[in-house]
Amino acid sequence: MFQLPESTFQSIEVLRSTISQPALGEILRLIRGPVSDKQVAHAKLRSRPIEPQALAALLRDWRKLHRINRRQAAAKLTAMGFFTTDRTIWVWESARALPNQPLVLLEKLKDIPPKTEPQRQETAQEFGKILRQWRRKRGLNQREALALLGENDDKGKISRWESGKQIPRNRSGLLAKMGDAK
Repeated sequence: MFQLPESTFQSIEVLRSTISQPALGEILRLIRGPVSDKQVAHAKLRSRPIEPQALAALLRDWRKLHRINRRQAAAKLTAMGFFTTDRTIWVWESARALPNQPLVLLEKLKDIPPKTEPQRQETAQEFGKILRQWRRKRGLNQREALALLGENDDKGKISRWESGKQIPRNRSGLLAKMGDAK
């Protein structure tokens, strides 16, 4: 008769250790009776916490929501403690592999709030209002304001900024220049 110590059974029950195939086969035979090799192999398989295709879809959706590319996503994940590269992101998104802790990764992704379109639009409109008030208070036309701010002479650009249709990339620099040009 095949015997295992009680501590081994306990560690097997809580999935702390695995059993070699011959021992597993013998245990299954004792419990259920005759077992085929195919059943033994199937019993050894661990179920995945999430399927790679499902994780890939969730990761792509997360990147779209945040409007970031794979390199930026890798930088965000590295900052959260998941060292990764843009190539690793591609591997996960193409469902070729799963991260070591996929469920922990998904929980961390939920913690990062996305920058939604209304927030971006409100920021653009706020900047446009400040720029327009600053320009009118000094009696400047759009071309003169651009020259004073050190920007290219592009009247369409400042018009898009003032209307809130576009936000400048160097918004903080422009706000500093507007504060200095009092």
